[in-house]
Amino acid sequence: HPYDSNTIIGFGKDIIETANGPVVGGIKIAMFDVSDVSKPVEKSKILLGSSGSYSEVLYNHRALLFSKDKDLFALPVMLYSGSGTGNRFSFQGAYVYSVNPSTGFVLRGTSTHLTQPEIDDSALKWYDTSKNVSRIIWSGSRLYTISDYGIKSHDLATMAEKGFMNPQKRPTLSDTGWGIAFLSSCCFKPGLKPCYPAHHIIPVPLYGIKSAYR
Repeated sequence: HPYDSNTIIGFGKDIIETANGPVVGGIKIAMFDVSDVSKPVEKSKILLGSSGSYSEVLYNHRALLFSKDKDLFALPVMLYSGSGTGNRFSFQGAYVYSVNPSTGFVLRGTSTHLTQPEIDDSALKWYDTSKNVSRIIWSGSRLYTISDYGIKSHDLATMAEKGFMNPQKRPTLSDTGWGIAFLSSCCFKPGLKPCYPAHHIIPVPLYGIKSAYR
């Protein structure tokens, strides 16, 4: 993903060299200086989770939220931690960063729709995967993480949690700033033909909604 004319951000998996050969590790995100395209230089990197960790960004660019003007970079992740037989599921949700070539990736905060008991019990039984965060958007001073289960809002500057809405509870549309929009894997624009079934038409804050793809 381009950052500017001389900088790109790459996504992939970490490779760990062991005595028995290379092993695929967690998610790797790196920033490269490509002012000389024949000799790219890695300037900064982050490693998320251990073997088995995954992000939709690895194959679908629409899952990434990036705004250079807002110094905002966010992606949904499923993380494992540990090694060998001790490798366990540890997190699903969004990781949100500030990013620029001078400071690299600086974690602002995280957002998950899971409770800690759901994460703790996942070794014995799998959790409700409708709570998997799949998209992140921002509107004004708020950042929103979206799953099939609901929408969580955060203060964009501090990542403090501000609220959660479960559309199954049928919220009223008379609340100021709320309306109907179609949320899908291909768009976040109000009023477009949905790419998901009708039950994915949910109330969202419409005024000023911004996404990486508008």
